Amino acid sequence: AVRSLLFGGGSGSGNMKEACLLVVDVGRTMPEQGLADIRSALQRYLVKCFVQGGMNELGLLLFGSDQTNNALNVDTNGEYESIELLRALAKPDAALIHQVDALANGSSNVEGDVIDAIVVGINELHLRVKHLKFSKRMFIFTSAGGATSSSEQIQDIAEIVKDQSIALNIIGIGFGDKNRTGSQIQNEASLRLLAELTDGAVMSADIGLKLLSRPACKAVRPTAKYRGALEISSLIQIPSNTFGKTMAAGFPSMKKQAQTAPGSTIKMETASFNKMTGQEIIKEQRLKAYRYGNALIPVSDVDESLFSCRDLKCLRILGFIPRSDVPRHLFMSSVDCVVADAKSPDAVAAFSAFVAAMNELDFVALVRYSKRDYSPARPGVLSPGLEGEADVMFLNALPFADDIRDYEFNPLSRFTVSDKQAAAVDALIDALDLSEASVDASGERVPALRPESTFNPVLQRLYATLHARLLSPGADVPPLQPEIRAPLEPNEDIFDKAIDAFSRLRDVLPLVVAPEADKSKAKGRRDWRSEINASLGDTDTPDQSSTVDVSLSDLMEKEVTIITTASPVQDYKSLIMRAGQPADSTKQLFDVVIQLIEQSFQGSGEAKAVDCIEAARQICLELSLPDPFNQGLSLTKARFMGSPFVAQLKSKRLFPINSDEVPTSSISPQEAVSFFDVPVIADEGQTQKVDEDSIWESAGWDELG
Repeated sequence: AVRSLLFGGGSGSGNMKEACLLVVDVGRTMPEQGLADIRSALQRYLVKCFVQGGMNELGLLLFGSDQTNNALNVDTNGEYESIELLRALAKPDAALIHQVDALANGSSNVEGDVIDAIVVGINELHLRVKHLKFSKRMFIFTSAGGATSSSEQIQDIAEIVKDQSIALNIIGIGFGDKNRTGSQIQNEASLRLLAELTDGAVMSADIGLKLLSRPACKAVRPTAKYRGALEISSLIQIPSNTFGKTMAAGFPSMKKQAQTAPGSTIKMETASFNKMTGQEIIKEQRLKAYRYGNALIPVSDVDESLFSCRDLKCLRILGFIPRSDVPRHLFMSSVDCVVADAKSPDAVAAFSAFVAAMNELDFVALVRYSKRDYSPARPGVLSPGLEGEADVMFLNALPFADDIRDYEFNPLSRFTVSDKQAAAVDALIDALDLSEASVDASGERVPALRPESTFNPVLQRLYATLHARLLSPGADVPPLQPEIRAPLEPNEDIFDKAIDAFSRLRDVLPLVVAPEADKSKAKGRRDWRSEINASLGDTDTPDQSSTVDVSLSDLMEKEVTIITTASPVQDYKSLIMRAGQPADSTKQLFDVVIQLIEQSFQGSGEAKAVDCIEAARQICLELSLPDPFNQGLSLTKARFMGSPFVAQLKSKRLFPINSDEVPTSSISPQEAVSFFDVPVIADEGQTQKVDEDSIWESAGWDELG
């Protein structure tokens, strides 16, 4: 009878696309707390569906509802009542989230018939999928307390479920409780029989809702990175495929949106400008350059492409070495797994033989790997899977010598560890053993902090925030879920049990805070900070020691005689304090300013040049010497007028020193403010001499100071 109401043949094809129907009991026998737990679990499940993306479809079917809306009710002239298809199968969207959030119990007089709901759900899946390439799944959330009218047809329903390849997952609210009614006991038995006949699953609310609420991970389609031969030699080539095993999950990219026009698309354009002239440089005129000493060596894209050691795609074994000769700390990047091509039985046999032999000898293979034609080849190591696992090898990238940081650390052998200390550390390690520190859903002891159960808190909080703001755009960032935070914090139960081990370790290895030595009073050494301050004019600082013949501070004490581009401001201050020639020192400083601007790459020296001019203005103002600064600023302006550097000086108000600041200045405040607005017209003869021995020779610097 039930079969005649539904359909005949089925599709039953497997694919990553899935049609999933959520069947929820909202009848009067469903406890309010149970329905609240279902809502919470479904919201988290929807987060997972949104994160994983793809073409999966979800539907929502309620039974025990005040409304009736399903195809079978129409076809049978009024049967299958109180079953409401609230949401037809479609890609999940915000509307589904709101519908789940609004789930509530029906009127007090309506009970839910779980068997009829399953029959309606089977029909809805069939009507949507038919012969499309979808896998089919049904989640049934029920307290199984309502009277059923089709329980005697469980055998027929099971045959249809198997024929249609529908995966049944039944989550029972209150299953196993001692205070169940007769209807609940009978319906639970019927559901367990149906699950047994269809290879489905019946789970308690604690286990089922926990599995459904499992945090979301981005789904990745199993696409081969490399399809080709595992080449041992030109005579032995095993067809194989390489798939990614691990890869760091990055923060997802986000689309840009204008706040003034939500929903609009933004087109981003970038441009490059010459900092000296302000002229735009088109892409075809741009060129990379590498600083090699003081020179900039141009490197084109064509040159850069020729640097890589490229090869046709290959996975070529170079030889075999003991596993112990390849330390794990040299493994780089993500891990790939290599398997034989399943379409070739000979390839599978040969591959299995190599995996078995490498495991028996405890050897690994060094390989040359290039996953695409003309891509850079890298060295790698192939390690066989453990015995008893599927025939697989794991591919790790190995570093070049350039990739290795060869640091040296002091050996620990100079410290002697007593037997008591070693035993105390051993006891602490045993006490903090995580191999059986956790309990799974079935109550068995399992290892804690397994990677597949430890989720990235940043990504999980992002997903929770997106979900919350889909419901309410102004929602705050939700707190991190306890199950996400817990694996990243010490387990209090484990550490509480290890108190005795900690105490024993503290007794045999007492740790005290060592007082920090006063380096400035160390015998035979000088305080280099004080020496630097002394070099900047603090000549009254007494020498704390004279027992060291040669030291860094001795070198710093040497008198500065010239201003360099390395530390121009410090050199300038040193010359002012020591030599007592502010005019000549200011002249040298502006020489360095011009050198920084002219020899810098893409304006990289402008910031240091501005610092020089700021320091010169401050010191010349304090010493009441406006002429050296004003003269140097005038020559700098004449040389770079119209450049972004001069505009930067104007924006920082680095004007000449005026007569209000120093009475001896020949520049009025009005002239100073408009200084960068009026171009300086230089004599033609003088302009021709600017690039000769010194730009200062014709400026009258010999008359200053």
